[in-house]
Amino acid sequence: MSWPTPNSIEISSGTGIADDRSSKNSHPHRSVESADACAEKRVTEAPFICTVLLAEDHPDTRTMITTLLEAGGYTVDAAEHGEEALALLEASSYDILLTDLMMPELDGRGLIRAVRSSARNRGLPIILMTASSEELSPVKELVQGVIRKPFIAA
Repeated sequence: MSWPTPNSIEISSGTGIADDRSSKNSHPHRSVESADACAEKRVTEAPFICTVLLAEDHPDTRTMITTLLEAGGYTVDAAEHGEEALALLEASSYDILLTDLMMPELDGRGLIRAVRSSARNRGLPIILMTASSEELSPVKELVQGVIRKPFIAA
């Protein structure tokens, strides 16, 4: 398993890619270089492992995603909500944040805004996961991609 280049993509269940903004300069918080460097290190600097911070409040979904990523060779730290994710971000370094939108304590919007306002983590690539059909603007402009739930692990 390898991460795609983090152009802003939106994947809707069963419909594939709906939005692909491939210009590296069109996104103020894009860190393509960071994700590309991670992918390159996975190939050239074995045993380099990319680290993922997963923020997901549903235990079954959290377990499924963690299991899939770990099977692909990634190191995963999982948080049950945004406040826990922020604490982990302060304590450790991550290559990417995969976050749910709707969570208790601090939701995905609040987590994303906190990360983008942090000097330490503002360039961290973020993928947002959501089952919500509500409009995601302006938070969509702060992330590299949106994955629509439900999704099924193949």
